[in-house]
Amino acid sequence: MENRITISICDEEYTFVAEEAPSYMQKVGSYVNDKMSELLDAAKVGRTDAAVLTAVNITDELFKEREIFKLQQQKK
Repeated sequence: MENRITISICDEEYTFVAEEAPSYMQKVGSYVNDKMSELLDAAKVGRTDAAVLTAVNITDELFKEREIFKLQQQKK
C-alpha cells in the first residue's frame, strides 16, 4: 500500500508517495533536512548548491557504509 506524507525540508513542503511507513519517510526527510540545513548554515551557498552537496555527502556516507559492510562480510 502506498503512503502519502508531506515533509518539510528547509522550509519547503514536499509530498512523497512511498510504500514505506510514514514514520520511516519522516525519518528520511528529517535526515535530509538536517544535512541540508548544516550546509546552508556553514557555507555561503544557495539552496540548489546545498541540495547537490547534500546529495553528494549522503551518497558518500552510503558508499562508505557499503564498503564497511563488504569488508565485514569478507571476514566471516
